[in-house]
Amino acid sequence: MPKQPLLKLSASPLGENKDFPFSEAPGAEGWATVEWTPEELIDHIYKGKPVNACLFLNGKRGSENSFGGNTVILDLDDGEPFDKVVATPIVQRYAALVYHSASSGCVSNKPDVDGRERLRVVFCLQDEAETDRFTEDLGVLHSNVKIQHLQRCALNDFFAGQLCEQLGIPRLKDNSHKSISQMMYGNSGKGMITPKNYSPYPCSTDRRIWIGRGFLPTEDIQRITDAYRTRKAEDLELFTGKTNEERSKDALVAHWIFDNDILDEQVYKNRDAWKYVMFAAKSIDEELLDVVLKSGERFDDGHDWRTARETERVFNQAYTNSRTTVATIIHWANICCPEWRSLCPHTGGMVNPPPPISAGMYLLKGISATSIII
Repeated sequence: MPKQPLLKLSASPLGENKDFPFSEAPGAEGWATVEWTPEELIDHIYKGKPVNACLFLNGKRGSENSFGGNTVILDLDDGEPFDKVVATPIVQRYAALVYHSASSGCVSNKPDVDGRERLRVVFCLQDEAETDRFTEDLGVLHSNVKIQHLQRCALNDFFAGQLCEQLGIPRLKDNSHKSISQMMYGNSGKGMITPKNYSPYPCSTDRRIWIGRGFLPTEDIQRITDAYRTRKAEDLELFTGKTNEERSKDALVAHWIFDNDILDEQVYKNRDAWKYVMFAAKSIDEELLDVVLKSGERFDDGHDWRTARETERVFNQAYTNSRTTVATIIHWANICCPEWRSLCPHTGGMVNPPPPISAGMYLLKGISATSIII
């Protein structure tokens, strides 16, 4: 049996635990390619420094800049006991390291930081994950992540699925393995974790680790990749985006929805919903930023991700003509105000809809279209 290869991944020297604003400084994260033994990797992590399973062009983190690397790292926040995780066949056979995150065993008013064990599992591959950089257009790469990173997606999916099956859980609570460029924070075992808008809590002091010598052989990597390619054939079709004419029509609908404040707290107080609405708006038309910011003023309560500054940052970092389309905005408009289509002139609604006055629009919610015709 060949010897476990060195773990090839990215590491950053910045911050300790979760105290560096990586999301606000994506161009200054200092990611460097390293090749370490499991012991060297855990030494870096237990200094509080972050790692990433992928490698990055120019040291800048992002799915479109990602390539290679021979590790898969799973974020296991499900409260499964350390010994149970270590004992699973998938870990025993293919893993290099199991360790505790900075929030493991901690308690805070932050959701899910409730004393449960929170683990990270590092799997090793005999070969680096293949990357298909089929174009230099970053927008096209961003819209075709599963094509560019087919093998890594397949392997991430395989390890997560096998681990869940053997632990007897339906899925991982944290689906970060679906993100190609997902960062894993370090755990120094000291100091305080200070999440925004939640109570600070001491960094986890649980230092238990398990070091394995397993890895996924080359032939199994190819077998898993081929099976994934067959199973996900439809998802792997090249996406080229909408035509300018289609996007212009979408922009009229999106502009009306934002201008009339159709989206409410169900979106603006749900971080994932809010984020994908921002992605959709940028995908449709960069000129939507002003109306997006104006509509969001209603919920700018100083919360870190609801501020105008953060909205603009997320909007500007998103891609034009991506897979996230007007359908996302329409989905939330349907939830927030089911009658919006009967009011919008761009969807066959009223020729002269009510003026964009927030209070008036909210009064219309729950009222059928026929009841407002005089």
